[in-house]
Amino acid sequence: MHRLTAVALCGLFALAPDLAAQADSQVVAKGKKRASSTQQQSPTSPPWYKLDGAQLAREIARSHRDHQDIADRLFAVSSALLRARFVRSPLGEGQGQDADPRFRLDAFDCTTFVETVTALSLSSEVATIRRVLDKIRYKRGKPVFTARRHLALSQWIPGLNRAGILQDITAAIGGDQARWITVKLTANRWRNRRVARTLKLDLSDIPIGTHRLPYLPLAFFLNHEAQVPSGTILSVVHADSSHSPDPISHQGLLFRKPSDGRLYMRHASQIYKRVIDEALEWVVRRYRKPRKWRVLGFNLQRVRAVETLWHADQTDCPWPTGEPSDSGCGSEKSPPVAEPPRHWPRSPRQRQRIGP
Repeated sequence: MHRLTAVALCGLFALAPDLAAQADSQVVAKGKKRASSTQQQSPTSPPWYKLDGAQLAREIARSHRDHQDIADRLFAVSSALLRARFVRSPLGEGQGQDADPRFRLDAFDCTTFVETVTALSLSSEVATIRRVLDKIRYKRGKPVFTARRHLALSQWIPGLNRAGILQDITAAIGGDQARWITVKLTANRWRNRRVARTLKLDLSDIPIGTHRLPYLPLAFFLNHEAQVPSGTILSVVHADSSHSPDPISHQGLLFRKPSDGRLYMRHASQIYKRVIDEALEWVVRRYRKPRKWRVLGFNLQRVRAVETLWHADQTDCPWPTGEPSDSGCGSEKSPPVAEPPRHWPRSPRQRQRIGP
């Protein structure tokens, strides 16, 4: 069992206790006092991880039938997994370097929770969900340890944008308040890393180069929470550090609670040891506290509905039923998604002309 492969997300802090001790102590000291109030709702009864195969198939089909909107479906599917256990790096390839199962619903870390909910929301048949999950977790959908998208900023986010599964909406939401982080991943930086030292990858499997990602400062979410759509994937972006190959430490899904209109982060929490709902305002205020590894803000991604998975060449993408190829849908060689301009057009006409 390879418990140290959730490198850029939930497992990152665990691999660098010296960088995270202050942050974790703040969460433990104050976060647990809010445990009873962080729960947005009780999980679906019974939760999906307690169902047999036939029952699970019926529930998945029903979630797709009753929730045509992708954001509503993400909410319904993830509600069925509330209070599932937190386990670091619970998924693997079923063999080889990481022999953990390729699919499970009883335990998650923050990344595998987002990945599994996305896969369940994009496929209505149990028989195809595992293949969809492979397409999310691996380059070209090939379940091999070296093909896994280990690093969030340089592999996970850009890979899923190229595959047409996610769309970066950070700049579109924040406009001229969006900022950019630039990370230069070199061979020397990888060799001298303090984070993810136990991750055994050859240099040929590391995305050496310069990588950029937009984010919105934490203060933005205190004043403009209403602008963030429900169903958005949130990634926590830290200041660049030479000790880490990736600045992203955590992920979750954002949902708006109908009863109070507030935005909640649904995530697999290493502190609470389960999947919970936590008011986004509390999350922001916690990350704004002083810490050794400063949090800059959040990156935002939208899950694209299957019927809208188009590529830059305007060809109809057969994903997820079609197999990936070097030139087809789901390929890492698909045309890259255009990077949003630094100053996003403010008028509706300008946005319509340039596109999302």
